[in-house]
Amino acid sequence: MTVLILILAIGAAGLQIPSVGEEDPLDGCSRIKTARAHFSERTEALRLKSSNDPLTGQTDVLHYRLDFEVDPAAEYLSGSNTMTVATVVDDVSVFRFWLHTAFFITALEVEGERADWRRLDAEIIEVSL
Repeated sequence: MTVLILILAIGAAGLQIPSVGEEDPLDGCSRIKTARAHFSERTEALRLKSSNDPLTGQTDVLHYRLDFEVDPAAEYLSGSNTMTVATVVDDVSVFRFWLHTAFFITALEVEGERADWRRLDAEIIEVSL
């Protein structure tokens, strides 16, 4: 088993939390509940998609470390996602993960070195190891 550290520098522009209707727009709990309902259907579709990926069994994500700054006035988010990933089979050459279409990658490293990556479709990112 090999343990890899992947670091993604990511950003997203034009982020908007869906309207909370009659509730106080500053009420964090209402905003989270609304956002969760808005994205839950999409999340379920991605879960089903990932379970059909033949590479899913080759790796195991052990940990995520998220470090973001949010600028509500500019509707912009920037930061990083550090993933600790264990390979569970020998000779793994790629790692796939799902990234919401609102996010873009500005840099990606594996074990401290720049890594090649590509979008396979709107959500799937494939990283060369």
